[in-house]
Amino acid sequence: DLSTDRAAQEAVLERGQYSLKIVRHLLSIAFDHLTIARALFSLHRFEQAKEEFDQAVAGIRKAGKIEFMPVFLLERAQFLCHQKDFKQSQVNLDEALEIITRCGMKFYAADAALLQARLNLDQNKAAQNEYQKAKELIELTGYHLRDKELAELRKRLGEL
Repeated sequence: DLSTDRAAQEAVLERGQYSLKIVRHLLSIAFDHLTIARALFSLHRFEQAKEEFDQAVAGIRKAGKIEFMPVFLLERAQFLCHQKDFKQSQVNLDEALEIITRCGMKFYAADAALLQARLNLDQNKAAQNEYQKAKELIELTGYHLRDKELAELRKRLGEL
């Protein structure tokens, strides 16, 4: 998230690839694939990023760590939304929401509401309810790391 220039993004990619070579723990491998996928996405290497997102999700499933599944699914859903694969983005978001709801994960619920709103807007659908839900969850949890995204979403809603 903090890598803003190409050199920093390349460095993250290299560290993720190196870690993948030396780590043998399933959870670490899954997170390494997620790191690589996010770095590739930020570098606009979309085909490779998709493969890495798929490996990351497969890896977290194999690791059996349900508490981490939402972040993997939400990251892949965000990537797929960016790629305009709205149907698969929604599939990933729905799966994440099922876990989030069942486990009471309010931070992830805020992320999911923000993503659902962006997904809806990208498809010319209403997003006011999702915006309101995200706003309420952010206030309830104090998850103000997402204030910027909430403001961007409010701006997009105001442009309609």
